[in-house]
Amino acid sequence: MKFTKESYFEIPTHFDHLQATRNNIRKFLEDSQFTDLEKNRILLSLDEAITNIIEHGYPENKIGLIQIQLRLNEEGTHFKCTLIDDAIPFNPLLKAKVDPDEFIQESRDGGMGIYNYLHLMKVEYEEVINGGNCLNLSYKKKAVQVTE
Repeated sequence: MKFTKESYFEIPTHFDHLQATRNNIRKFLEDSQFTDLEKNRILLSLDEAITNIIEHGYPENKIGLIQIQLRLNEEGTHFKCTLIDDAIPFNPLLKAKVDPDEFIQESRDGGMGIYNYLHLMKVEYEEVINGGNCLNLSYKKKAVQVTE
């Protein structure tokens, strides 16, 4: 897959930077062929992933940087985001699966963000050799089926 549009930026691991990050991603997706619903799914997924990095990857309010790379193919139908951090290693693909009904009934806190982005996007993880994480989240536009 050849990506023709790219954007790269870094954010400090502080919640104050989330709104600007959302705005950057939203602006990046303007040229895509995704529907508003698909754009919102992407935004929700990335917001959850970045929030989890900040909240759980940096104990005792340690400050680090998250590298964010956004890519879009020429047709605007395939989006990929790479998040690289120097946080505590954590593979969300190994996280115990959450049952949404049980989650709501028990009013539990935590776990639904990972559940959401694992179900909305393709997720790949690798641990960074010098410490940290590399999380790739991608989304392909669903083919439109024409009925006669």
